[in-house]
Amino acid sequence: MAVQWLNSGHKGVRFYYHPTRKYKGQRDRYFAIRYQLQGKRIEEGLGWLSEGWTENDAVLARAEHIKNAKTGEGPTSLQERREEARERKAEKQRLLALEEEKKTTVSEYGKSYREWSKMHLSDRIRKVEKQTCTDYIDKYLGDRPAHSLSEIDIQRFRKKISELSPRTRTKDENAKLSPRTIESILLVLGKILKYAGVKDRPTSKVRAPKYDNRVQRYFTKEEVEKLFAKLKEKSQVAHNQALLALECGLRAKEVFSLRKMHCDFNSGAIKIVDSKNKSKSRMVYMTPGVREILLRQTEKKKPHELVFPTKEGAQQKYVNAVYYRVIAELELNKGIKDRRFRAGFHTLRHTFASWLIMSGRVSLYDLQKLLGHEDIRTTERYAHLAPDRLKESATVMDELRNQPPEESAEKEAV
Repeated sequence: MAVQWLNSGHKGVRFYYHPTRKYKGQRDRYFAIRYQLQGKRIEEGLGWLSEGWTENDAVLARAEHIKNAKTGEGPTSLQERREEARERKAEKQRLLALEEEKKTTVSEYGKSYREWSKMHLSDRIRKVEKQTCTDYIDKYLGDRPAHSLSEIDIQRFRKKISELSPRTRTKDENAKLSPRTIESILLVLGKILKYAGVKDRPTSKVRAPKYDNRVQRYFTKEEVEKLFAKLKEKSQVAHNQALLALECGLRAKEVFSLRKMHCDFNSGAIKIVDSKNKSKSRMVYMTPGVREILLRQTEKKKPHELVFPTKEGAQQKYVNAVYYRVIAELELNKGIKDRRFRAGFHTLRHTFASWLIMSGRVSLYDLQKLLGHEDIRTTERYAHLAPDRLKESATVMDELRNQPPEESAEKEAV
């Protein structure tokens, strides 16, 4: 049914009645405006009386649209006005959300971060981070709005925790948190602030205490013999994994992620792809003992299958508990508190590097390639284990300096 438009008495404003609906005792009306701009006729419906539109509103809307079209400023149609209103509303909601976000505390973000971490971090790491939050972050910064923290706040926090005693018992009553622990606490706090969306995070501006965390312990040959004899007695898998770490210098994760297709039995090479330095792979080489183990472990496996899978066929996450029980039984850590000197699974890799350097037959450069160190400075920590070889350079220089010129010339001629 066609509607019958009626003039409102105002230029460019007209309306029609709703066939049945009434509003405040009178028939409901629908208003529309029309005008001409640059030779183009524009007509636009506005809305019903029951929606709040009046003749006066329609007159004002028409005048505003014409003015805005001529000046190029502001909305020139009802649709544009609605879009502008939606944008204003969205901006208002965004600002309110930002205000609420600024009020959200470190503790609240910490809880949300830990929920997120369930899908992204291992159980062990999440457990450590939760304990860190409980003991330090929530206790001293938990009620502070995360977005309000400044560099000075972080410095004060670092000073505060550096004065605390370790959570675990120690005979030293004056013991304080180690620099390594303080660094870990600041790292967890930084992760929470990153999750919170804090820009220019203050934790990145505060330096953690300097410390030497380089592993100093390596096994003697006698300790290795005892360790592997005991491991073989307790668990063949734990023994085999440890042998791979010792004789090829592999990290625990590199042992766990090894697959049959990474082992080239013709050349004796093992390709390490899931290394700490993810951007590069490296090659290590089998000893006769490692070759025998890998042949036995992969005999019935398909190329893509793991060499050391779990019972469920998945990749192993943690070092076999048998290894640590054997370490304890042999008392290899008895009386040693400094973590740099305590024996662990990584000590096998450190022993590999230390023995090769002490042999005098492997250079630091070659060792860097075998270990997969990105920076030669990391490998240089082993340089002190070859003092005699380095001292030889002074002897060689002395011989060259004091060599008679004639003899030197004869050698050059040859």
